[in-house]
Amino acid sequence: MRLTLANSLLAASALFVAVPATAATGNNLLDLGNYTATSGVNNAASIVDGISPADGTHWQNQAWWTGSAEEVIFDLGGDFYLESATLIVDNNDDYALFTSQNRSDWRSIWEIDAMSGSQNTGLESFQTSLLEQSWTSSSYLKIVATGGDGLYGVGELTVSG
Repeated sequence: MRLTLANSLLAASALFVAVPATAATGNNLLDLGNYTATSGVNNAASIVDGISPADGTHWQNQAWWTGSAEEVIFDLGGDFYLESATLIVDNNDDYALFTSQNRSDWRSIWEIDAMSGSQNTGLESFQTSLLEQSWTSSSYLKIVATGGDGLYGVGELTVSG
């Protein structure tokens, strides 16, 4: 039996499955993009857009805010054991990640000290391979700035579990 070009294309297209834009891809638990940010956070969506800016990128080209009262909270859509994370932040500031099961009681799981990096300007990438020392599950994740010059930027956050 001889297939025409149209039949071949039709048969090949059956191999591909459409995936909704909201479906999680890869291992990043934040791919669903379910987050809330306080009103002072600008461009919060860039934290989970899947684009990791290079070290040295200007801090205000991504999510940014002034003052340490701002926060971004991610709803993980279920309970997960968090294993590792990559966080790209402004190099001269301090940041912390917190987890919660109820969005009320928060526990610190990772702190980044501005002095721990090597970048002299702009954004810098930090990684950790062990987030949860007690291995309790988490439903929410929060990022906050805890110190620095008062001008904060986050380029990307990925979390696996």
